[in-house]
Amino acid sequence: MAGDGLWNMLTAEERRFLRELFRESAAREADAEPRRQLAIEADDGQDELVRRVLESGRARLLLDGDGEAMQYTLNVDPASLGGETVRLRARYPVLIDRRGRARSLRVRPKQGEVRIRDHSGRLRQPDVVDISTTGVYLSDATAGGLSSGVHFSVLDLRLPNRESVRVGGRVVRVGRVGAQVGLAVEFDRSDLDAESRSALRRYVYERHSYRPS
Repeated sequence: MAGDGLWNMLTAEERRFLRELFRESAAREADAEPRRQLAIEADDGQDELVRRVLESGRARLLLDGDGEAMQYTLNVDPASLGGETVRLRARYPVLIDRRGRARSLRVRPKQGEVRIRDHSGRLRQPDVVDISTTGVYLSDATAGGLSSGVHFSVLDLRLPNRESVRVGGRVVRVGRVGAQVGLAVEFDRSDLDAESRSALRRYVYERHSYRPS
């Protein structure tokens, strides 16, 4: 798969650590618990500034690599507020493709691994060619009447861990290869709640970083 540079830069021990860090329990209750915590120490005189930045909810951790980067959102552990150390939680990252114009990195699912259903019925036989946290590219021989700008109010994405993500989307590009019509659909991110964003990030991260043992 293209875009493997960052993962290949890691040692075997670092790969094992990242897999363990983001491995999900089958139980929903266990999924809510953080696997690791990250503590940041500030230099003298910078404690209050760093604390304000961290508590703003806008802190990011960026791991830069060859062609792509992993961007983590750092969430403050509420139990640490008021203490000497503000503890941070880092969940699944957004993968960013930095070759050319920066964008969310796309991954190619295995055949049938990700399924999509259009509640309006305009997509009848859609196959997911690739997917990112911001959109999806579909192939559908029955979609010849669709054009750029068409809006889908509800798309139901079925991820391989049986999670369902419901989101609206807009066609931003249409192409054709033989009998197949290709549709690039941008997600309406205002439709995505925190759980849905996390599910998409988890799938993209795991599909990108997976290596057969």
